[in-house]
Amino acid sequence: AVDLYRGGEAEALCLVPRVAVLGIGCRRDTPQETVEQAFRAFCEELGVWEQAVCEAATIDWKMQEPGLLAFCRAHGWPVRFFSAEALERLEGEFTGSPFVKRTVGVDNVCERSAALASGGALIGKKYVFGGVTLAMAQKPYEMDWTW
Repeated sequence: AVDLYRGGEAEALCLVPRVAVLGIGCRRDTPQETVEQAFRAFCEELGVWEQAVCEAATIDWKMQEPGLLAFCRAHGWPVRFFSAEALERLEGEFTGSPFVKRTVGVDNVCERSAALASGGALIGKKYVFGGVTLAMAQKPYEMDWTW
């Protein structure tokens, strides 16, 4: 089956399209290991294959965040950075936080950045683990089996 979600037979071949965007927010100086632990727990809870992720997205405040950048580099993902203004302009329902709004100027980083970078719908809303917030969105895609 071609699907982002885990399941099926243990001996079956699973084709996982790389169409998920991981939105990330974190406290300053969060270690790479903490981001990795949060990511694994998030994927487990969602039931999504880790291999479905093709890129990460966050706010431009995190352009120099060593743990977050090392985590993305270890997975081979490009990271897209957005201004608070660009994230704020995105329409939709997001899990807002007054603290995040006061700190970076937008009420939510992880959900908004995942949705904006993907151009698609959220498949995993805000997940909090050890000072890391994660969300996941799926890029629009259509399978084409023609050769």
